[in-house]
Amino acid sequence: MGACGSKGDDGSSTDISAMNEAELSNIKVRIMRKLMKHSIRSSSSGFSRQHISVVEEGGTVDSFYHKEVSVSKGPFGILGKGENCPVFGCNYDIDQINTFDIYNFNTNITGEDINILNDIESQMQQQAETSLADTSSGLDAANTAISASREIVRENIRNILNNISTKDFLSDQSLVIEYKNPPRCKDPCGLEGGPFGPKLNQLAQMQIYSEDIINSSMKIYEENLESHGLEVVQSISTSNDACILQMVAFIICSMICLILIWKLI
Repeated sequence: MGACGSKGDDGSSTDISAMNEAELSNIKVRIMRKLMKHSIRSSSSGFSRQHISVVEEGGTVDSFYHKEVSVSKGPFGILGKGENCPVFGCNYDIDQINTFDIYNFNTNITGEDINILNDIESQMQQQAETSLADTSSGLDAANTAISASREIVRENIRNILNNISTKDFLSDQSLVIEYKNPPRCKDPCGLEGGPFGPKLNQLAQMQIYSEDIINSSMKIYEENLESHGLEVVQSISTSNDACILQMVAFIICSMICLILIWKLI
């Protein structure tokens, strides 16, 4: 595929595309539904925004959360470009709603670890199959890395579920929702007015815990993929400039050939 694909020096693909916003959102919704099955809603009408605090539990220094991305808008970036923009670290946006529903979680929630793992692992395998379709060796390496991550990811998920099941959110007049990992930024380079943090709705707890599970799990997968010689590439662009150039060159060559044939005839 030439410039329209990501290839290594030997012609094989070496990169796996990171999940895009829609794919991450789909997994997040599926995890939230699983959390909801083991939740108990507060009998109060809802906590006001003034009584809600969303804070990071300690400060993370892991290099995974220091990722940067370059963004181009429009073909060849004619509508704007941004470079070295942080992927993580934008604050949660709690200004869009006045009240939040508050939940406690029962201990049975830890039994969802395998179901959540399967959701995330399935998407990782799909990303690998799509990105590495042209090279069996690369796909084999990716599948090996994903399999090697399975029990580590499951333990990570179980620890998060166990942690939230031990918290009591219904006894105080104010609420502090803690998260361990920095949330992802939307529009990280500000080409659409951002960067923006995730917007929270009434199900703030479900949203924050789901993102915590996803981000920490992605970290484990990406580290294992890297140890197997593969890289997960975060790309935010409205076009593939190299691919466009290749297509334009092909069209021009085709037209020249047609003109020459017409002249000969």
